[in-house]
Amino acid sequence: MKQLGYKYLVESHTADVRLDRLGQVELRFFIKNIGSKGWIDSKKKKLISQGSEPISLRPLDGRNLEDIDITFTKDGRTDTGFFDVMDSSDKHKAKPGQTIELRACLRVKKFALSGKRIVNFSLYLGHTQISGSRIAVKISISSTEKRIKKPFFIGIPSNDTYLNPLWSGSSKRHTVIIANWRRTDNVLSLIETIGAQSVPCRLVIWDNSGQPNQLIKVSKNAQVPVKVHTSSKNIGGFGRFYAARLLDLEDHGPVTFIDDDQELKKTSIAQLIANYRSNSIGSFWSFKFTDKYNYWHKKRVDRTELPDYLGTGGMTVDSNIFKEPFLYKCPRRYWFVEDLWLSYVAVYRLGWEPYSIDADIKMEEDGKNQTGGLIDTKTYFYRYLQKKGAFSDV
Repeated sequence: MKQLGYKYLVESHTADVRLDRLGQVELRFFIKNIGSKGWIDSKKKKLISQGSEPISLRPLDGRNLEDIDITFTKDGRTDTGFFDVMDSSDKHKAKPGQTIELRACLRVKKFALSGKRIVNFSLYLGHTQISGSRIAVKISISSTEKRIKKPFFIGIPSNDTYLNPLWSGSSKRHTVIIANWRRTDNVLSLIETIGAQSVPCRLVIWDNSGQPNQLIKVSKNAQVPVKVHTSSKNIGGFGRFYAARLLDLEDHGPVTFIDDDQELKKTSIAQLIANYRSNSIGSFWSFKFTDKYNYWHKKRVDRTELPDYLGTGGMTVDSNIFKEPFLYKCPRRYWFVEDLWLSYVAVYRLGWEPYSIDADIKMEEDGKNQTGGLIDTKTYFYRYLQKKGAFSDV
């Protein structure tokens, strides 16, 4: 079926620029270190930062923009910083005479791309105390007719699916979902543990490791129904949302998420689903925030308090949430903080009831946790969601 589409011409006189099909604009330009004097814009030869002053990149007019990512490339190594639209700055050191490639990835608001004929916005590169360098971007829009097939999933990676012989006819069993990255041995043990639970279960594995052969081999002879999704890239725990969306649930009942570094007792799943009710989200990891500005300032709560935030490791949630298109509109730079996003959508967008769960679950400390690389990102995302009305009672 033919639908009205749009053709875009993107241009900037101060940077290489392109626009992808998701409305994401990538700018590419270079800055040069001139020693104690600071930094210059390599293309415009204009001073943008004096001495050791930090370099800032921020929009002068952000009305048409959703968010911004900044990536510095130096000596073939890339460092990425995650920032909100009006708070995008970072420091980066280099040797005198060295040039750094700077990439900025911005998302243009959909209404701007579909409604206006020309979309303009400007960025400011430099330090606030000097003139800096202005980067102007213009997107010219023209209508076109073409075949448009818009997928439900936003940014889902390609994946293959394996079903073991017991999967057929298992839809009435309780569904447990695990995302695997570097803990295949743990997941192999969890396959056996899920099969021995006091309630009938089936297991769905979203495999981010890129090496699923061993999982598939063991799943083939497992004593529990197993479904394995093999992802083309590591998208973290967000893969569990896609796995839940693809389920053949008959009654759209609860699903339970388990982390690949957790150990379960025989009754753990029964404990996790004991207090489930529709339109609710409960977790073994339940917290209340105690600081408006810092994600890491929070306290764990028991069943006597309502939590603000629920972790996905040991969570039971109404599977209807995975039919919500908005759930898949999480900014991609925050996909590895999927538990905070799920809590926001369930509690603050849908108005569901959050609750804490007591369960026999043990964590395995093996040094493979990805949290260490997300220390700042979690706080940035926490503040981002506060601007959208979440956690307002902190």
